[in-house]
Amino acid sequence: MNRTLKRVLGLAGSAVLGLAGAVTFASAAQAHHVEITGYSECTDDGWTVTWEATDWNSQNLGAGVVTALSAELEGDLQVGAELPHPSTGNVVTGTQTLSLDEATAELKIDAEWPNGQKGSGTGVVSQPEGGCEAPEEPTPEVEAGGYSDCFGVFVYGDNFNPEALAEFTFDPSNGDAVSYTPRSTRAPGSTSSSTTRRPA
Repeated sequence: MNRTLKRVLGLAGSAVLGLAGAVTFASAAQAHHVEITGYSECTDDGWTVTWEATDWNSQNLGAGVVTALSAELEGDLQVGAELPHPSTGNVVTGTQTLSLDEATAELKIDAEWPNGQKGSGTGVVSQPEGGCEAPEEPTPEVEAGGYSDCFGVFVYGDNFNPEALAEFTFDPSNGDAVSYTPRSTRAPGSTSSSTTRRPA
């Protein structure tokens, strides 16, 4: 599947998953809690989850303050961050980076409120629908040919992908085989070639 299409589908699928499975609701035994939603996205070498956190209690009690996180995040969602009420339209966000061999991501947030009460929330999110794949290794784009004249045979080999070098071996019926690895300092997509000439 095209990686761009997979990424778009993954975002759509993970958004639903985040709403269904990554939100922790209050219970009678835990009136103080943190709301967490997660959205996953494939990257070139793994996947990420963007976590969003809010606090339903902050409207009446004052904002809960994050006291601990179970994962290392990049962004505003850090220890000491104040959690906004959903009605404000604001969220505190943080991004978690994961490897391809990790199928799910989990985040627990502990918080404390101005009245001294403590609570937490937990979110769990999976890789985007269909999973994420390792990027394909670049492969050489080769072309070979030749021609003859009165003096001998001229053969050539071209590699049109400087990001994937390839060794060419010319093995004439007369003489020793000769090997070349074309290298190019030009921009990707330009031609780099290796040639040899042998008597006819």
